[in-house]
Amino acid sequence: MTLLEDGYEPARNAAAEALGTLMKIVGERMLNAAVDPLDDLRKAKVKEAFEKATVKCRVGAAPPPKPAAPPAAAPKVSTVTPTYFSDP
Repeated sequence: MTLLEDGYEPARNAAAEALGTLMKIVGERMLNAAVDPLDDLRKAKVKEAFEKATVKCRVGAAPPPKPAAPPAAAPKVSTVTPTYFSDP
């Protein structure tokens, strides 16, 4: 949680966004132990990021579609053995 206390504001904002997004992915209850010790301002920033976060992946989502059937086999090409001419 040291990034939330960094002296550089963009780093603090990015850390709050990351923690909020992680909280959205794993669940609020899982990260309460990490967020509770924070002061009220930092907690509010993390909660705000949590509410704004959009997660597009879900556990137990439908499996990806099956790949299309392979194309029909190419016609066989007969091999011709070269004929060597001998000198007369």
